[in-house]
Amino acid sequence: MNKTKFVITGGVLLAAFILIYFAKMPETLKKKSTLEHNHQVPQQLIRAEGYIKEGKLNEAKMILLNRVEEFNYEEKTYYWLSFIFVQEEQFDRAFDFIKPLVEKTTDARILTDIGSILAMKGYSQAAFSCYGKAVNVDSEYIPAYIELGKHYGNQEKFIQAINVWQDGLRKDPANKEIVELIKQANLLWEKQSEDLETVETD
Repeated sequence: MNKTKFVITGGVLLAAFILIYFAKMPETLKKKSTLEHNHQVPQQLIRAEGYIKEGKLNEAKMILLNRVEEFNYEEKTYYWLSFIFVQEEQFDRAFDFIKPLVEKTTDARILTDIGSILAMKGYSQAAFSCYGKAVNVDSEYIPAYIELGKHYGNQEKFIQAINVWQDGLRKDPANKEIVELIKQANLLWEKQSEDLETVETD
């Protein structure tokens, strides 16, 4: 059977992630920066994010790792370091930051982005866990449903994918992307069923 891939749209490519992040920084992260650092975004993080936008990952990484030494766990710092190390294909180091981030964060967008990275790199069960937690912590965050369904679809689990997307559609009935994904998955499921019938009759 020819496999049709559902394209993952989470923040996998760093350039695309940067555009998404700066266009809509999560309110939770804004609030934490304000509360935890004397009502100011730390200048170190501002510099690090500037370096990341310029593609100067080593400079950003040095600043962020220094913050890890100083403050231990910071959600925003761990978020950036996860993506930098994935971009550099240092996956063991990336997981040093992904694991505690996934355990501690309650930000559905972060969980969905990390899930997309894990899915793209072949860590299927870990990706399922991230998407599932994203849906649980924020049942209104539609991209989590979309990406979880795509991950099921890429495993050729079309019924599960359709069920997830239908859950998302109930939250957002006007979502055209979900409607199209369900149509595509139905066609693939029908083709899969036909192929199975052909095998059984041969």
